[in-house]
Amino acid sequence: MRVRAADVQAAMGTLGRLPRSRNEPVILLSRVDLRSLALQGSQLSRSRFRYTNLARSALEGVWLERSDLTAADLRQARLDGAHLAGANLSRASLQKASLRRADLSHADLRGADLSHAALDGTILTRAQADKATVWPAEVDAERRRQLGIIDMGHQSPPHTQVPQK
Repeated sequence: MRVRAADVQAAMGTLGRLPRSRNEPVILLSRVDLRSLALQGSQLSRSRFRYTNLARSALEGVWLERSDLTAADLRQARLDGAHLAGANLSRASLQKASLRRADLSHADLRGADLSHAALDGTILTRAQADKATVWPAEVDAERRRQLGIIDMGHQSPPHTQVPQK
């Protein structure tokens, strides 16, 4: 699928142009096939795109701050200049995605696959990663430290004690 159906493209374009307010309900589009969608500059902060297929989509300059993109398929997506601060991208597929000059500060990248992704000028300050996160070859441990990425390693959840009867 190279081009998104006109009705889907129009509906998503309308949603992306609506002014957002704190009282507005969250946009829920989990497990939806939105491959090859064009939403440049759209306002979609705090939306849920869990397990959604956005492969090859044109998302330059899109606002997805604090959005949930858990396990989303963003392979070969164009996210140059996108605003993804605080977004949940855990287990997302970002292979060959273009994230040049995108803001991924405070984003959750645990288990994400960023192999062959373009990260020139990408802001990754305080982004969370773990041993399962796959980075482009040029982003080694020292480079991640310089970029301010937090390596969560294999941290286990805190142990909670069961109260005695």
